[in-house]
Amino acid sequence: MNTKKIAYRKERCVLYYKGALFSLFFFLTTLKGVAQERAPVPLDITEEMELNFQDFFFKALSEKAIGNYQKALENLESCNQITPNNVAVFFEFSKNYLELGNPFLAKEYVARALKKEPGNSWMQKHLTKILKKEKQSLGATKNSQKASSLSLKDSLEKGSTSNKTRDVEDVFKTYETAKSYSALKHILEGSKENATQLLKYSAEGILLFPAQPFVYLMHGKALNLKKEYGKALETLKNGLDFAFEVSIELFFYKELAISYQGLGDEKAAKKYSEKSKKIKN
Repeated sequence: MNTKKIAYRKERCVLYYKGALFSLFFFLTTLKGVAQERAPVPLDITEEMELNFQDFFFKALSEKAIGNYQKALENLESCNQITPNNVAVFFEFSKNYLELGNPFLAKEYVARALKKEPGNSWMQKHLTKILKKEKQSLGATKNSQKASSLSLKDSLEKGSTSNKTRDVEDVFKTYETAKSYSALKHILEGSKENATQLLKYSAEGILLFPAQPFVYLMHGKALNLKKEYGKALETLKNGLDFAFEVSIELFFYKELAISYQGLGDEKAAKKYSEKSKKIKN
């Protein structure tokens, strides 16, 4: 074999190995890039959320300890946004509402907590305390317990009688000053035929009181009135998760039927219409 052929073969070997090394390098580089892209970002969001929850919860306890019950409720609302339907948060909601003289909401929240932990003796004792205070405040009024348990249903079916006699400006002033749920509820009850006003205040209500089914119901109603059926459907389904009483589920089903009817889904509209009729009967 002459020297030219030997030199040619050596050159080809060098080129082959260079090509092989380049291919290997390119593969490894690409593999590293893919691995980096697929690797999870090392952010422990869950841990951060838990810390935020604890921070708001302990702030709520501190505010309650010094008598700032409204501030305590605001921190509990923040807790509820991070971790919805937490038993401890429901229990604290109940205790603060009782201190604010609202046995109806106090009873509603402890009922939600007891639904999750029916055997909790502390919450059962607290419910007894609520019922005693409620009885004392109502005095000798007959059928007061029944009126309290059905107050939400009655207000939805007939409109609140207290709303008719209450000065409207005073209600708005009370709400703007204290941002209380009771004042907001009066505003929403009186705005059922005013879609624009109902939409505005129900949207605020969802932000301020995200665990209250009534604000979702009124927001869904307002959206239905404005023929925004898709948005109404989403809002009503979100609110239905917080509707623990059959009496309020009835009104959710009615509005859901309207939403589906507006979207042209006759089958779903009929389904929810029949659900509402079953409850009513």
